[in-house]
Amino acid sequence: MSADPSPTSRASSQRKARELVANVATELRLPPDIVALRRILDDANATPEQLIETLGRLPALTGRLLELIELPLHRQESDAWTLPRMVHQLGAQRILDLALVVMVSDGLARIELATERCGFWPLAVRTALVSRGIARQCGRPESDRSMVAGLLMPTGLALLWHADPAGMQRANQILEQEGTAARAAQRAATGTDCVAVTTALARQWQLPTPIQRALACCDEPARAVPHHFEAAVLRLAQSACDFPGAGEPPDPLALSLLNLTPACVHTVAANTELYYQAYLDFMARRTYPPSTASDPDPVMPAAP
Repeated sequence: MSADPSPTSRASSQRKARELVANVATELRLPPDIVALRRILDDANATPEQLIETLGRLPALTGRLLELIELPLHRQESDAWTLPRMVHQLGAQRILDLALVVMVSDGLARIELATERCGFWPLAVRTALVSRGIARQCGRPESDRSMVAGLLMPTGLALLWHADPAGMQRANQILEQEGTAARAAQRAATGTDCVAVTTALARQWQLPTPIQRALACCDEPARAVPHHFEAAVLRLAQSACDFPGAGEPPDPLALSLLNLTPACVHTVAANTELYYQAYLDFMARRTYPPSTASDPDPVMPAAP
């Protein structure tokens, strides 16, 4: 587990992270489409028909959304998804969450070299799927939002490799030679760490508050109240996916907050491998054959 920085060190790391994100902001902007969707979501009087009309004017985003929900986790047994059916069945909030999955995936294509150097996509996709699976196992309706947060978790790694590759090489040397915890090595070499950078990016993008708080407090979920559930999900997903500095075994506090056992988390993580490749191909914008996997919806071991 990464060493807990002092308040002074944490503040310095956060300041450095904000500076780094500000420097790459022009390269990593969310598409303006998100503004139109937020406007609908924030309007208490908005109707499904207005959302259908808005998405109809955004054919590229709508096409990617329909492609995403044809993958195993949202695929229906009956007819294929259509735009009206998607809006009426999923609702505005879930569509916004899934749109963020699409936009984050598409936006990070601009720093492809950095994502390759840090193995971003395999880690991000697994963290996204495990986060969604844990949230779903707990019966939470915002499981797609947890998927967004999980996908974002390793973004700080990619941004550090993009903005300061020499510093990240030094961090790896410190890690290998001194045995320093991963995030402590990052702070020593770059002045900040991957979690601080991810948090700064989420703030820069003005993502929903639950996502921002979950990312900021993923190491200490109790600090995220009232969004401690979302933070606890990320904490467990980190451990299950070998996220740098997350540590093993799963955090007892996070398990307690979610009323889960280590066996539950392990089973969720194992089940994601059934459809991992399809989501990796989609999020990394690769071509893949149609997947025949389906969401197994297994019965998990109950917490005592």
